[in-house]
Amino acid sequence: MKDIETLKLMVCGSRDFENEDIVKKHISEIVDTIRSKSNVKNIIIVSGRAKGPDTFGEIFAKENDFTYKNLPEVLI
Repeated sequence: MKDIETLKLMVCGSRDFENEDIVKKHISEIVDTIRSKSNVKNIIIVSGRAKGPDTFGEIFAKENDFTYKNLPEVLI
């Protein structure tokens, strides 16, 4: 993985998926892998704010002091 200053990690999924712990576990594993294989300084968690994994991504960001942006905001 090349060195970049900021990486945006999109978190999305089915609105019917309700297992918050699994989503947070996978986000954490992805973040750990990114950090171990690159010199990324900032990771921004991005989602569309829908029910399910999108919301879990937002919660993960807030609980772990990551910058969070919703999808329309990222496109601006």
